[in-house]
Amino acid sequence: MYWGLASFYELMGDYPHAAEAYQASIRHGRAAENLVAEMMSTAGLAVMAFEHGQLQLASEIAAETSARVERSGALPPICAVLYGVFGEVGYQRFEIEPAQRHALHALQLSTLGGYNTGVISCRVLLSRLSQIAGDLEVAAREIQKAVELLPVDMPDYARQEMVSQQVRVYLGRKRPATARMVLQGQGFSFLDQFSFPDLPPGQN
Repeated sequence: MYWGLASFYELMGDYPHAAEAYQASIRHGRAAENLVAEMMSTAGLAVMAFEHGQLQLASEIAAETSARVERSGALPPICAVLYGVFGEVGYQRFEIEPAQRHALHALQLSTLGGYNTGVISCRVLLSRLSQIAGDLEVAAREIQKAVELLPVDMPDYARQEMVSQQVRVYLGRKRPATARMVLQGQGFSFLDQFSFPDLPPGQN
């Protein structure tokens, strides 16, 4: 109930009420000893904090719950989101090695859980981390693995993240023509006057 309410508030852009509902859902999950429900709510709260630029809060939320779950010896696939948050925070803070460890952990859990979008997001993150570490070859391999997994019904936000990293890698490897082809395949036009396709709200 509370998790659904949190999702509704988040969709409506009501951050304070969404946070309250996620926190209530976490408490109820713990009281009922429902680990999956608790993890889903914690992941939602951590991701929301990250998306609002609250990196320290997102890291603290993920750290508290992941540490407790690790002590219990159970790691449900939803924990991949928590480790993904660690990885994204590390990327933003330029903490390359810790971010790579967390991203690899998230990748493992996403793979075990059959969470294809999660696997792709982890590959994109690993590609970014490799690129800023100066290893363009690994960055290229990781993004190619993500492209090969691309499903037809992939969420728009994930597709855009993947395409943007493809372009970064190609530009980093001095291949602007290939980068341009990737963008054209997504509906961008370079004829006469540059134009781009309609993007979902909040993405352009």
